[in-house]
Amino acid sequence: MKTHCRRGHERTMENTYTDSSGKRCCRECRRIQRQTNPEKVRAKTRAAHLSRRYGMSREDYDHLAAEQNHVCAICHGTGARRLAVDHDHATGKVRGLLCSNCNAGIGLLNEDIDRVLTVIQYLLHGGSTA
Repeated sequence: MKTHCRRGHERTMENTYTDSSGKRCCRECRRIQRQTNPEKVRAKTRAAHLSRRYGMSREDYDHLAAEQNHVCAICHGTGARRLAVDHDHATGKVRGLLCSNCNAGIGLLNEDIDRVLTVIQYLLHGGSTA
């Protein structure tokens, strides 16, 4: 079965998508939208991710970043990328914003306090924790 999107493109039903207003729109229209307004599409995608994953708006993120002076809550560096939202995986509560290195470090240590303390001891004693 063929259908037409808002711009008159013919697509099969499997290839149609719904745009933000609930109207059907085809892949070609979405591709054109991404090419003509990449910043707008990225901003909408980021806002949807923040809301869905952390329950926060873009304004909440910007406010938290301003509170932290736009630096990582752990190392106080700015990092090469946007600061990541750090949250407690058990409760879902947002703790702060971290650079990618600090965020990865916490993740690789499984947010395990005992493991973090062992790493500290390891570093303080030049490699031996025994």
